[in-house]
Amino acid sequence: MRSDKSITNDLIMGKKNEQKFLKYLNEADEYEDKQFKVYKNQFSTFDFVNNDTIAELKSRRVRCQKFHDTMVGYNKLKVCNPKHINHIKDKKYVFYFLFRDGLFKWDYCDKFSVRWYFHKDKQKWEEYGYIPIADLELVCPSLTSL
Repeated sequence: MRSDKSITNDLIMGKKNEQKFLKYLNEADEYEDKQFKVYKNQFSTFDFVNNDTIAELKSRRVRCQKFHDTMVGYNKLKVCNPKHINHIKDKKYVFYFLFRDGLFKWDYCDKFSVRWYFHKDKQKWEEYGYIPIADLELVCPSLTSL
């Protein structure tokens, strides 16, 4: 199990990356008239929302090509499915990944696999979705994780 200090450092890194990312997102041409806001509840399933998009940011301490896929809690992917009870219709679901070598984007689709992963910090098995790196789109090489 990781130390409390290590977990705290990850949380601090995540918050700093979220601030950088939100600034970038709200200045991007793609969302020019649709400013994103942080979800008010820190325990919400997703990080950001605007009029037509729900977005999640995952920060990584590695370069994009380090692994063949990148993982996301399966609970997040399930909500994206239109058949899920908490799915918000008329919203697009987008996942962003901030790697050491840039910001990458993945629009939700059913092209991912689900596997069990032992979460050492929580000391329990959880389902995760694994998204192929080949399906990520580089959107900003200059915006990188801390």
